[in-house]
Amino acid sequence: MMCMLLDPARTRPLRSSPFWSSRLVDFRYFLYMGAGMRQDYDVYAKINGLLPSVICFEVDPNSEAIALINKHATIFADKSKMVPATFHDSFQKFIETFKEENYPQNYLSTNGPLAHCHNDFLYNCHGL
Repeated sequence: MMCMLLDPARTRPLRSSPFWSSRLVDFRYFLYMGAGMRQDYDVYAKINGLLPSVICFEVDPNSEAIALINKHATIFADKSKMVPATFHDSFQKFIETFKEENYPQNYLSTNGPLAHCHNDFLYNCHGL
């Protein structure tokens, strides 16, 4: 089964893994595709940092970026948690850098700016 795109060269195969399924399956099959699809892309982007189409088609579903995005979404959605401004700021910085570097995979092994942003966000999640 493949994500459907106009450009088949950019299509990623769907993998059966609970690690990524919540974001991709929600986007692909239940929320943002087909009859009666949702139009609240701004809400999705606020929670996940990226538009649903970017998460589905640009980000490797098994990447450390998806784990980080899921962590942000989980903490963000938990209204019982009081998060500091650094939580939101560090996530935004990660997303901006991730976009600027064109959604690279395995970036933690490079120890570059994106890896630094990733680790900074995790540091700001400590105790949440």
